[in-house]
Amino acid sequence: MAKHKYKIKLDILDNIDSEKKAYFLGFFYADGYNNQTQGKLVIRLQARDKQILEEFSDIFFFERPKLYYILNKTNGLKKSDSYTLCITSRKLSDKMGTLGAPQCKSFFIRFPFWLDDDLLRFFIRGYFDGDGSCSRYKRKRNNVVSYQICFACNEIFAKQLKLVLNDLINLNFKICKSGNIF
Repeated sequence: MAKHKYKIKLDILDNIDSEKKAYFLGFFYADGYNNQTQGKLVIRLQARDKQILEEFSDIFFFERPKLYYILNKTNGLKKSDSYTLCITSRKLSDKMGTLGAPQCKSFFIRFPFWLDDDLLRFFIRGYFDGDGSCSRYKRKRNNVVSYQICFACNEIFAKQLKLVLNDLINLNFKICKSGNIF
C-alpha cells in the first residue's frame, strides 16, 4: 500500500449518504477527471473558486493538504490562474469509476438513479455548479423576460436528467445540441 503525505479517508465513497458527498459526486461528474490508469482523482478550478476545492479536500482528507496553484505568466489574478486538488488513491479512483465517473467520462456518464431520492437535489446542484449556467433574456418585441437554465452533458445523461427534473419540479425542459454537447 502506498504511503500518503496526507491521510486519505479511503472509505469515503463507499456510501454516498450525505448532502456533501452527493454534491461532490455531481460536481465531479461535471468537472472532475478520474485518471484510473494512475489512480488519481483531479479537479482543477479557477483561482476564485479555491474554497470549493478546500471543502472537497475536507471531505477526503483528515488534514487539509496544500492545493496546487497554477499561475498564469502575467501579473495579477487572471481567469487562467487555477488551483488543483489531486487525490492519489487507486481505491478511490476505482470506486469513482463504479459510481459512474470512469476515466474519459464525458460521453459515458449516466444519471445515478441508485442515489437516494433525498440526495438527488444535492447531486444535481453539484453537477449544475460544475457544468451548468443560467441566463436572463428580454425579448425586444414584447419586453417579456425569460430565463434559461442549461446543463452541458452527453445525450443520454441529458435525457435522464430531463426525466428527473420534470418529475422533481414539474417543468418542461428541452434538450438542445451543440456539437457533441447536449
